[in-house]
Amino acid sequence: MKSIILKKFGLLILLFLILCGIWAGLSVQPARADDDEDVKFAIHSGEICVTVDENKNLRVEENLRVAFLQKVKSFSRAVTGKNKSYFNVNGTPIKGRSYLTRISGLTAEIDGKLAETELSVRNGAYHHFTVTNPDGYFGVWENGSNEGFYNIRISYLADYSDDADGKASFYFVPFINYYSTWLYFDGDKQNVSKVKVNVTLPASFGEKDAVLLNGVKKVGGLTASGNSLAFEVPVKGSGSYAVRVMLPAGTFKTSATYFSFYWWFVGAAAAVMLLGIILTLIFRARRPLAPVEYGPPILNPIQFSAFWHGYARRKDLSTLILRWASLGCIKIKKDGKKDLILTKIKELPEGRPVAEYGYFKELFVDGEYCSRKMRGKEYKERCGDIRYAATKLIDEFGEPVTHARGVETAKVMVMFSSLLTLIISFAYFIMIADDFAFALALIFVVGGLALVVGKTNTIISAGRESKTINKNNVYRITSLIVSVTIFPVALMFYFIVSSHYMPVYDYIHLTPISVLWIIICLYVLPRIIAKRTDEAQAMYGRMLGFKKFLKLAQVSEMETMLEENPDYYLDILPYCMIMGLSKKLDKKTEFLAAPEWADGFDAKNFASSLFYSVKRSVITRKKKAK
Repeated sequence: MKSIILKKFGLLILLFLILCGIWAGLSVQPARADDDEDVKFAIHSGEICVTVDENKNLRVEENLRVAFLQKVKSFSRAVTGKNKSYFNVNGTPIKGRSYLTRISGLTAEIDGKLAETELSVRNGAYHHFTVTNPDGYFGVWENGSNEGFYNIRISYLADYSDDADGKASFYFVPFINYYSTWLYFDGDKQNVSKVKVNVTLPASFGEKDAVLLNGVKKVGGLTASGNSLAFEVPVKGSGSYAVRVMLPAGTFKTSATYFSFYWWFVGAAAAVMLLGIILTLIFRARRPLAPVEYGPPILNPIQFSAFWHGYARRKDLSTLILRWASLGCIKIKKDGKKDLILTKIKELPEGRPVAEYGYFKELFVDGEYCSRKMRGKEYKERCGDIRYAATKLIDEFGEPVTHARGVETAKVMVMFSSLLTLIISFAYFIMIADDFAFALALIFVVGGLALVVGKTNTIISAGRESKTINKNNVYRITSLIVSVTIFPVALMFYFIVSSHYMPVYDYIHLTPISVLWIIICLYVLPRIIAKRTDEAQAMYGRMLGFKKFLKLAQVSEMETMLEENPDYYLDILPYCMIMGLSKKLDKKTEFLAAPEWADGFDAKNFASSLFYSVKRSVITRKKKAK
């Protein structure tokens, strides 16, 4: 049932990815060759004038002398579409929160002629200018020539008013994505191009309050006077020069833009969370009637484990060791604090499950099982065979249908809702940053990871079944594939967090709430979603009744039960261990001696020490072989 649900869920995700791909193909416009970001141009000289008003709106005028290194009709530039605020705390400049910047009013002239311009947003963090030559193709500049230059004038408005934290600071990056930023003159002599930058601010400031940065490093060359400053940018190798100025408190009247449609996304996320809560309440585990029972339901311990926990736990296989010992098939000897020596006395009686015979056979290939020896490297293959036999035993017993119909579907839907809330949260930021293609890329990468993991898991399972595939090679290949796939996923997630998540627009912190919801949906709600079938509910009630008896029973009552049935203690021992009542049982039966088949155990804490030792010593999980 579970596998069918998971397959359907996988097909649903695949269909969703296909639809996203079709939508992306219809919505994404192909880029023109002339708009290629790799168009190479070089700046000879120029001047940038920036005028800033009290609302932090910038009027930017660029007058540049430019040459082109290839024949094109147009070229592209980029200006930041997202910035970070810098503000002063106790006189120390620190980094503030991210906010959106907006560009408008773009105009351009080439040698005095009005040029066609286009403004677009790409990758959510940059505004791209495209300027087209009205005379056709730009001429290609030749190395060493003083001809082939174009006087290009670009002006635009940059809206920084969303810098809610920057009421006493200004931060401006005048150069981003200039390609091929140097020229050669006078034969083989190299001269570095420079561009003058002049910034006029709405209030005067001290010269010490203005800083010129190259990346994060402070550099010189900045002059300040009154409310203006000037500096020269060496264009060669630039791209990160920025000016930062601290101004008197309250200089700027800034505040973040309020996006009212944010609450639609909050409502969608709340609806998803509400659906998860409703499903949890509908399919929650209910406490059954539990009348006192003097003995546990007569079930195989593995089936008992399934009814008690909702699934058969592998570590409860160790209770079979106690069964075999009580049947006189083996003896158990304590070897140190946590090791055991199991000695085979005789074969299992007839009528046991086939897989149980297989598990017994693998444990006692040499007639004895010593957990101390099994930690050696030479026993690695045998450890694998024992784990394989344990898996077959779990599969043969199967997991009884203890859960009510719809429980597994509810768990899948709740887990999916956790991912959906985070997608809704990031969809909001992607929308305000106008970058839908980025979201689609992330979806396809995550989908690819899921397909790779599923495929490699199939390969491993096939190798275990047939034992014809080298398991070590399979694990190496799987690790390589998963590692290669996880890298782009991690990279995508990093860019989402660093480029798209802006708390200044997350009014109720929906994204942190979504992350918390993921944790709840993965580790809390699935444990609550455990509604049982009527049969399993009745069986579970009997188990609780037996547990109630052990908690309430007096020592005298236990003595009476043993007088009526001398095997009572050994009969209930495995079930008490599965329910975690080993210590409780020891308190009720401390008057008993340890069984003959157990050597080296203290009678006063026999049950707890035996179960602890058996559980740690008998190999049922991979980590036990390390």
